[in-house]
Amino acid sequence: MAEPALPEPQHSAALLEGFLGSATLAFAFFDPDLRLRRANPRLAELAGHAELLGRPVAEAFPDCAAALEAPLRRALRQGEPVEGLEIVTPRGWWLVSCFPVSGPGGERLGVGLAAQNICAQKQVEEALRKSEERFQLAEASSRGFLYEWRLPENTVWRSRGFAVTLGHLPEEVPQDPQWWAAQIHPDDAACARQAMEEALRQGGEYSTEYRVRHREGRYVHLWDRGRVLYDTQGRPARVLGTATDISERKRLEAELEQASRHVRDVINSLVAFVGVTTPSGVLIEINRAALETAGLEAGEVLGQRLEDTFWWGHSPEVRAQLFDGLRRARQGEVVRFDLPTRTKDGGITLDFIISPLKDAEGRVAYLVTSGIDISARKAAEAAQERLIELLQQSEREALALAQIANSLSLSDPMQTNLDSLAAQIAEVTGALACTVELMREDLSITSMGSFGLPEALLAGFTAVQAAGERLPSQRTAQRREMDVARRFRDNALSDPRYAPLHEALRAVRWNTVAAAPLVQGQRVLGAVVAYYAEDDEPAISDLLQLSTITSQVSLVVENMRLFQEVRGKAALEERTRLARDLHDSVSQAIYGINLGVHSARAALPHNPADALRSLDYVLHMAETATAEMKNLIFELRPESLEREGLVAALHKQTRALRLRHNLEFDLELPREPELPLPAKEALYRIAQEALNNVIKHAQARRVSLALEPREGRWRLRVRDDGKGFDPHREFPGHLGLHSMRERALSVGAEFVLHSAPGEGTCVEVWLGVGGG
Repeated sequence: MAEPALPEPQHSAALLEGFLGSATLAFAFFDPDLRLRRANPRLAELAGHAELLGRPVAEAFPDCAAALEAPLRRALRQGEPVEGLEIVTPRGWWLVSCFPVSGPGGERLGVGLAAQNICAQKQVEEALRKSEERFQLAEASSRGFLYEWRLPENTVWRSRGFAVTLGHLPEEVPQDPQWWAAQIHPDDAACARQAMEEALRQGGEYSTEYRVRHREGRYVHLWDRGRVLYDTQGRPARVLGTATDISERKRLEAELEQASRHVRDVINSLVAFVGVTTPSGVLIEINRAALETAGLEAGEVLGQRLEDTFWWGHSPEVRAQLFDGLRRARQGEVVRFDLPTRTKDGGITLDFIISPLKDAEGRVAYLVTSGIDISARKAAEAAQERLIELLQQSEREALALAQIANSLSLSDPMQTNLDSLAAQIAEVTGALACTVELMREDLSITSMGSFGLPEALLAGFTAVQAAGERLPSQRTAQRREMDVARRFRDNALSDPRYAPLHEALRAVRWNTVAAAPLVQGQRVLGAVVAYYAEDDEPAISDLLQLSTITSQVSLVVENMRLFQEVRGKAALEERTRLARDLHDSVSQAIYGINLGVHSARAALPHNPADALRSLDYVLHMAETATAEMKNLIFELRPESLEREGLVAALHKQTRALRLRHNLEFDLELPREPELPLPAKEALYRIAQEALNNVIKHAQARRVSLALEPREGRWRLRVRDDGKGFDPHREFPGHLGLHSMRERALSVGAEFVLHSAPGEGTCVEVWLGVGGG
């Protein structure tokens, strides 16, 4: 096949002109004086006008001359192209290249320019950036993470929301799906596995809920849903899904279920007809009394339209009357009428009420029906009022429990939290005063939080208990049931056993005392005592509310006790460490001083020179003991952090450990960080605890300690070459890692631990430049 013929020289210019004219790029040629000599039509888009030839750069490109002239001159002067220049003009975003143009003999003829309009590309990039921002915002607000399971490789990718949901950074955990399966709660593992297997076998979407272990050891409820994707051969290739944290929803569902059982128990206790229907009139709840009047079981009537059930289905007239009442109630009206009703023993007429129950948007969600025999109208009205009151009380109790939980902080002292509990309970129950009392197994009171009681009365309680008399709180704790003492003040004033209370009791305005025990499992923790005004006796609803709140307060008190116990163990471990350091350092130095003094005394009469050397040794040991004691005191209360700085404190700490334990240190402490004092103290304590762990557990020879700015934050890093450990294991009784993580969280820092058997340990703390 013959090669195509090249164009004749006389046609080359026309061919070039045709190419430049149809090109999508803007081309230009400038002479050595940077005057425009040749241009294709596209260049007018960059210049903004068509009068270009013969003009210098400033006139040809008035909008972007400053950006173009320098690279054109550089390309002309250096003989090398200048590429990748981005210029923005009122007509778009351009990617520009400048290149030298030489003649056949190598002489410099001028410089060329090529420009491409990249507005569309920039718009795509901006759209991608905004899309990424929206994705990150959506993920953050969803309380979950995305994942992709690549089936051929059997690996899993997870988004950054994984760290927020489960405490692990995605890169910290294996990509093997078996690791994830091992984190699922044993009770939920089979169900989760079955849902995924069915999705892989049948295709399409899947959705399931299960619990997964958090990095801290607790379990998180997840809603896992996604879709199976296939390759071109129809084989499962990928699984794309989202996992959302629904722990809060599960907690609320449990509370709602508990409240529902409470309401159902109340409804069943009423001697009346009580039912709940959907807006269309389908019966979904019925009380026991109504079933007993008809001799039926719930399954025989639930799911039927109310007018078709045993009580009214026999009469077309009665059915029509009930149907009309349901229709009016569905429109938001509370309907009341007399309704003939059939029973197993014949028939009665009910005073019947249909009440619409609306949701938050004002739509009718349920219809509550109730009815009693006309002969017991008053009793029925009281029962209905009681039902409404209990429903409202359940709502108040839920709100009160939320307020009580939000008012407490485990980091506050126990006394502060007990006083806060007493104030919250008094406000919720309408009591004038309240005490929350914690007790030992012998029912002696160890702590008491109070609200609304004078100090003299609290002191009187202590005196009465010391005299061997029982207080209302101790009596209710002993019996493990609520105790209500009416006219308590009047009776106590006439009882000599309560003499220490008499003077304070004369000044109070309450007379009734209601006490409820605090019980957690089989243990009695104490009691809550509410004090009511003499002219405002507590109603049954008040006492029920107090009992309900107390059962929840027991859990709160137990959590506070356990938290205090953990803190006490941490303090005990710190005291043990200090005692060991005193023995290993100061005590040994003092022992050396003692030996030196005895040696000097023995040598003084016959060899003063030896005595002097012994005294020099004693002086050296005394200086060593003083330095060691200063280091230990600094570890207890590092006040000099504010005066000398964090870097100086870390130098002191490592210097003492180097001398005491013969460790090698690599220090990277370039400058003092500008951080608030609480943040510095937290970093110092974390470093101190990490170094103590190295001494106690790591069997290391060399330790690296660094405090340096990284990525807009301060990073503290303690790394050793010791034996390492498995950070996923539990270490009962060892609180070091917990205390370090807690200190980091207290100042808003991120705590990261890396370790593996045989690979050493690295502790990192990342703290914002502002200290949070």
